[in-house]
Order: sequence, then structure tokens, then C-alpha cells
Amino acid sequence: SVAALAATAVIQGMLPRRVSFTAVLTAKPADKLGSCGGRLTYPAFSHLNGVTTMTRTFENYCSSDSDTGQRTVMNGTLSTVDTGTPTASGPVSTKYRANSPAGIAYEVQDTAGKTLSSQVFAFNNFVSTVGVPGGSPTAAKPDTMSFDELKITNRITGKTYRETALTVSSFKTTSGGQQQTISGRGYRSGGDYFDIATSTPVTSDSSGNTVAGTISFTGANGSAAVATLVPGSTMQATVKVNGTALTTAPACK
Repeated sequence: SVAALAATAVIQGMLPRRVSFTAVLTAKPADKLGSCGGRLTYPAFSHLNGVTTMTRTFENYCSSDSDTGQRTVMNGTLSTVDTGTPTASGPVSTKYRANSPAGIAYEVQDTAGKTLSSQVFAFNNFVSTVGVPGGSPTAAKPDTMSFDELKITNRITGKTYRETALTVSSFKTTSGGQQQTISGRGYRSGGDYFDIATSTPVTSDSSGNTVAGTISFTGANGSAAVATLVPGSTMQATVKVNGTALTTAPACK
């Protein structure tokens, strides 16, 4: 899980990991055509006192990968509120809030149009807050990302993975790396749940290599699993379940 892989790379790039590097939009964007079809529209837009409220609608919006030829098709509506602090060059974003309760459908197709994967990402109250607007986050003022609820539904298998009270906190270390902590509750399709927490922060060096990290998963029935990250360029982990090393499964990557 690792908190649904940090909310599936922050909903496949639809939401910002960090919002302070770009200024708040002050004018309604033009509709955008997909490189292989469809359209992205902005049916609602307003800007007042550094706060932009906007609705994005994906209508079979298609983009293609120039290397593989695969296509990604998106459908759904995303509502956002971007709050900024005034500067001489315009408001700089400090907090970004988004909702998509009905979800965004995200389908990957091969060059022949065959569906390779198909998911729906639905979420309530995504909030990305900048610790140091215009600068790098610190241990005292980290960046935070949270969801009240996140649901990822595999439309091929029909299974839904759900997270609640998901929070990810991160900052730059003095050596140029990154440190993250994660917490939340995950639910499987059958209704079972488990709590997620980082007992040792997930830390990487300035090159992005894993340095350390321990993530615990505690089930509703008292069972527990602990994943200890292995230092190196590829994220791997050793796992213990109820204190016993898990040796029959392939390496977690």
C-alpha cells in the first residue's frame, strides 16, 4: 500500500504534489484538446483576492505516450480551490483543495485501442499545504498532503481500495534528500481495514536513493505487518507479519 502509493502518485498527476512553485491562475484557461482526441473544459471559474475556484471536466480527454504509443483516456469532473498569497508578480499558491466525489475515470489503452488498465479515482477533501511558500519545506514547516477519503476502483476486476484520513508529510533534509511520514486507514474490498503509520520516516538522499524507513500495518483483528525499507536505488522492503519474517513472497518493489 504505502498509503496507496502516496495516493497513486497524487492521482496520476491530476493534483499537485507541491503547489508553491506556480502562481495561482487569475484568468480562466482556454479549453484544451487532447493529443489523440477529447477535450478538457473549464465550465466554472472565478478569481477573487488571491483565491481561484475552478471546475475541470475531462471529456474523453486522450493523451498519447510518444515512446510506447499507449493512450490514456480520462473522463470526469474535478473541483478545486487554490489559495494564494499576494506578491509583486501575482499570488503564489499556498494551499490547494480539490474534490471529485463521482471520480475521474483513467483508462490506459494500447496502440490498437485495447484496454490495458481502467480505474476510477474518487476523493473527498484533498488538501495540499505548503510549509514554506516560495521555498523548500523544513522539518519545522513540512509540506502536507491529505485526503478525507480516497477510493480507487479497478473497473476490470470490480475491486475497490479505499483510504480514509490519509496524510503524507514531507520536507527537504539538510543533505538535500527528502523525508516523509505517512498515516491513514486502508480498507480492502471485503470491508477489512488496517491502519498505516511510519514508525521510522521514509528517507531518501539527494540522488533519490532510499536511505531508511519503516512502515507498519495494523489490522482490525490485532494482526500486524512491518515493512522495513532496504537502502538502495530501488525501493525494496523486508516484511515481518506478526513478528515472523515473510520469506515466501517476492521482494516488495
